[in-house]
Amino acid sequence: MFQRRITRALLLGMGGSSLCPEVLATTSHVLSGPMLALTVLDITDPAVIRAAADAHPPAETLVIVSTKSGATAETASLEAFFWERFRERLGDEAGAHFVAITDPGTVLESRAKARGYRRVFLNPADIGGRYSAISYFGLVPAALMGYDLPGLLSRAQDMARRCGPEIPPDENPGAALGAALAEHAKAGRDKLTFFAADGLQAFPLWVEQLVAESLGKKGHGVVPIVSEHAPDGTYGSDRFFVVLQDGTEPASPAPAARMGGEHPVVTLTHENSTAIGGEFFRWEFAVAVAGSLLGVN
Repeated sequence: MFQRRITRALLLGMGGSSLCPEVLATTSHVLSGPMLALTVLDITDPAVIRAAADAHPPAETLVIVSTKSGATAETASLEAFFWERFRERLGDEAGAHFVAITDPGTVLESRAKARGYRRVFLNPADIGGRYSAISYFGLVPAALMGYDLPGLLSRAQDMARRCGPEIPPDENPGAALGAALAEHAKAGRDKLTFFAADGLQAFPLWVEQLVAESLGKKGHGVVPIVSEHAPDGTYGSDRFFVVLQDGTEPASPAPAARMGGEHPVVTLTHENSTAIGGEFFRWEFAVAVAGSLLGVN
């Protein structure tokens, strides 16, 4: 039934449960298997919810209920709305159109099993929400979208090896980035500002939460700034820029890079769709390093 009827997926989640899937859904990737068109619903606006419901006929849709705690109010409300809608149209088959991603022992796990959800993915409980990209919270949606999971995980493992304790800091991609974040923050450049290629526009939104929740502590830290379009020459001396380039497209200089070197700029290139697995790990490692150096986490 799954392969024959279901053509799209609707993910219900907030924050760490939705941002990684949002990145993956908007990043071009080579398909390695059957693909479902994935939509992320992380908002409680009735008009947006109604539009999503109209665009996702129950007989053709798999709903992914994604919440670490299993009790996020917004996600639970969305789940209740779509469950009633699917039950009205599909009856006892509704459960086959739902999967859940949560930690062990949550109320969502119990509810999903009682309702006969197609699958309940229990994530390791020691993984924090903002560090959950390379776990079921990111990998299940990736698989449904047809991502090359072995390739994505291989790039993450390669980055983990390159960030190992035996690697000198100046040759360690995660440590080097984390040290730069901390060094510039200590020097007053605590506004981490992103410029991203068109195909990578969603990636800084994931980094934004990771940085803000991890480094915005004790009245100081690093403030991530995404989707800002200030004219050239208007940036203050508190800026540190990161440029994300798509290796499959011609590079274009970001506004900060055209300002005669006035601001520090780090450029990171995503060579292909599987490289994003390594970038998830690089940033998670870098933020942990920066937090240690800044004494904020």
